[in-house]
Order: sequence, then structure tokens, then C-alpha cells
Amino acid sequence: MILVKYFLTKMKIFLYILQQEEAKRLEKEKKKQKADAERAAKEAQMKIPPSEMFRGETDKYSQFDDKVHSYANTQMSEAATVKQNFQRTMYRNQ
Repeated sequence: MILVKYFLTKMKIFLYILQQEEAKRLEKEKKKQKADAERAAKEAQMKIPPSEMFRGETDKYSQFDDKVHSYANTQMSEAATVKQNFQRTMYRNQ
């Protein structure tokens, strides 16, 4: 009887360890899938040409020409234009 209890206890411990290892494996898979999705999103964004990069942000910009205009149809400040140009160059260099 004592031997049976011993083996049952060992079996419970073994099953607990298996469950913990399975949980760790699933967690690793989730992290890998998340990283893959982020990488795929970044690669998709990198396929967009720099000249088209801000065209999707119609809530911020109303005109797209040499001089950038905000949504209020006023010319953007020099600092905002410099920031946007910096983002374009960083995007090109990726």
C-alpha cells in the first residue's frame, strides 16, 4: 500500500512537471508568433515608398506637395516639417 502511494505521488509530480513544461513551451510559441507578426508588419511598412508614407494619414495632412500642409490647410511649422523629413530619411535608411 505504501509503495502504491509512493508511485502515485511520483506520478503526480511527473504530471505536474509535464504541465509546467507544456505551459513554458506554449508561452515561447506565443512570443515567437508575436515577434513574427511584428516583423511581418514592419516588413510590410518598409515596402511602402517614402513618397507615399504619409498619404494614409489624411487626418493629419491635407495636401501632399513640396510644402507639407496640416489638416487645417495651413502650412506646417518648420519644426514639424523637419520632424517629418527626419522620419522620411530614417524610413529610407532602414
